[in-house]
Amino acid sequence: MTSLLNKPLTAVKRKIQLERTARGLAVGALVLLLFLLGATAFLATWNFPDNAIAGVRIILAGLVLVLLWKLLISPWIFRPSDQRIARFLEERYPDLQDRLSTAVEIGSPGSRIHPDLRSLILRDAYRKLKKIPVPRFYWPRRSTLSLVSLALVALTFNLLYLAGPMEFSYTLSRLASPASDETPPPLYRVEVTPGNRTVPERSDLEIGAASVGFEAAEALLFVQYANYPRWESSPMYSTTDGNRFTFQLFDIRESLDYYVEAD
Repeated sequence: MTSLLNKPLTAVKRKIQLERTARGLAVGALVLLLFLLGATAFLATWNFPDNAIAGVRIILAGLVLVLLWKLLISPWIFRPSDQRIARFLEERYPDLQDRLSTAVEIGSPGSRIHPDLRSLILRDAYRKLKKIPVPRFYWPRRSTLSLVSLALVALTFNLLYLAGPMEFSYTLSRLASPASDETPPPLYRVEVTPGNRTVPERSDLEIGAASVGFEAAEALLFVQYANYPRWESSPMYSTTDGNRFTFQLFDIRESLDYYVEAD
């Protein structure tokens, strides 16, 4: 193709590619959001086991690569030919008739058309093409829907992350944890205080427990004294905060181990 038609056809090709990119971004974002929602439901059902999280990471990485290639990279590598763009414009604008595709064909290398006739055909096609107004979108409905969908997906993702179920934000933090120094703590856990503590002999110690990520109806304190191998259990007392429990150990005379179970 000669330089006479190169600029307008390249502009059309770029606009078409941008519209395809917008559609690819919308489809890819929606697919990823649905995948994350499904992964959240799956991982939450099984209480976020490490092997399941590793599997979801692998699937997510593969899905991202496939979407990038199919929806974003591939369309820019395998661009439509000039002849195809010419036919596309002629179908949309019948006034062009076959002028544009003919001009593209005779402007290709190896054409045996006389130079004067070739110049006449190219100039005629160029004049006709310049009279056609350049639209904002070649596919207005589809491109507008793509942009709106992309904005809605982004909004939905942010709402889910900031104000949605804690399982969703926790899933994202666990999936991203390999890139960070620390693994996020379990979503469903019992935080016990005071933890490891040295106290004077024959003193008292208050044990506190709080359920995080779930509402516990009861909590049991298990204690094993150094000179008594059996674990002893005692129900803990609920505080005004329904998710917190306490128990007082009196007159501690020897070292002990303890843990709490809540349900």
